[in-house]
Amino acid sequence: MDQARERLTLQTELRAALGTPGGLVVALQPIVDTAAGCLAAAEAPVRWPHPARGLLPPGAFLDLAEDAGLLPELGEQVLRLACRAAARWTGSAAQAQVSVNVAAAQFEAGDLGAQVSAALSEAGLSPRRLKLELSERSVLADIPAARAQLQRLRQMGVGVALDDFGTGYANLSVLTALPIDDLKIDRSFITDLLSSPAARTLVESVVALARRLEIGVIVEGVETGAQWRALQRLGCTRFQGYLFARPLLPTDFEAFLARPVPRSE
Repeated sequence: MDQARERLTLQTELRAALGTPGGLVVALQPIVDTAAGCLAAAEAPVRWPHPARGLLPPGAFLDLAEDAGLLPELGEQVLRLACRAAARWTGSAAQAQVSVNVAAAQFEAGDLGAQVSAALSEAGLSPRRLKLELSERSVLADIPAARAQLQRLRQMGVGVALDDFGTGYANLSVLTALPIDDLKIDRSFITDLLSSPAARTLVESVVALARRLEIGVIVEGVETGAQWRALQRLGCTRFQGYLFARPLLPTDFEAFLARPVPRSE
């Protein structure tokens, strides 16, 4: 009973945070292009600055939001926060994209295009600087409807990435069925890259197929120099992971932008 009461309290507090300026914030995790030596994009995961529990990561409250039916509202707010953040970047980062995760419930609600248009207009951000990350689960529920919605977004100039690719929901045919700009190879394959021939073969095959289909590849979860070097040999150039930077709050992100991005070896 205490656990149920605590969960209900957190849901109430989260609902209040959604209606409070500063109740939610976004961090920024760089996605680097080490061939060009520049920031390609930054993913904008949500954070909840809870007054008693501190800065909470998404894993601490997204299930609560889903159970309470708050994911569409939360997703819309994160979209607005991310666009505002990207509009403030200067220097070489002023051309980089901000990448925002879209929950299945938000995507399936059907009004994502209107949310995107409002967020871009409010922030004064070019559509070309926004990329939406969708899970395989989101797009597989209804492929014809997903295709239509993704086509509308791309017509606006917004990029689309398929997140956590290879986690088991989709087969490769989804790459030709949907208008996608980038694949993000799931971190689980990178963890075993150096020890598992199967993981290496999968990454190598996905990179080769994506190149043939003119789809970009972003590799998530890169944590060591050895992984980075192995992925470079497989033809990868864009990376995201702790080797380069953890998700950063705005001040720390500005400090990251002042440092040179490592170049491919």
